[in-house]
Amino acid sequence: MSFLNRLDAAPPSDPDENRDLDAEDASDDPGPPISHIEDIAISQQFIHEIQSATLDMDKLDKDVLHRLRNPDTEPVDISDPDLRLSLDLLTACSNASEAVYNGVRKAILRHCPDMNVLSYYMAKKQVSEISGVESILDDMCINSCMAFVGPWAGLQECPKCSEPRYDVKQFAKTGKQIPRQRVCTIPLGP
Repeated sequence: MSFLNRLDAAPPSDPDENRDLDAEDASDDPGPPISHIEDIAISQQFIHEIQSATLDMDKLDKDVLHRLRNPDTEPVDISDPDLRLSLDLLTACSNASEAVYNGVRKAILRHCPDMNVLSYYMAKKQVSEISGVESILDDMCINSCMAFVGPWAGLQECPKCSEPRYDVKQFAKTGKQIPRQRVCTIPLGP
């Protein structure tokens, strides 16, 4: 039923009928027409994806979704000395590479083999679990023109500069599609 037809119709007496009428209109409403101007059409596609987005459609792991929907109510305990050392090391190496973290970790373990210093991956995972903040990595154009998300998620090359999305040499060697560049996003929910 269109908006104009609804104005002419008698209002339903039952509020539940109103809810059904609104649900019908939402499913029947095709929305605004898609523009013939490419940039506007792409913007409309992004708007549609944002409007229909749900946490279940996102790229978050099931564990992250569970933590988001059921947050901890107790204070976090980081009194374990090995965990604390791992977190301090990760924080100290925040502007350094993963290799620096691993090098310092190996030096500590060589000096104190009984310590349980977490691997870089496990330390980052602990930070994510403690803070509730989880990052998402998306493929990105090597020239930073755009990220391969939304209407561009299925593209194999950048629509702006025509650079390939994946490393052609790596694909020839391994048969795996390795992104040439990635962008890190911190979602709003967590």
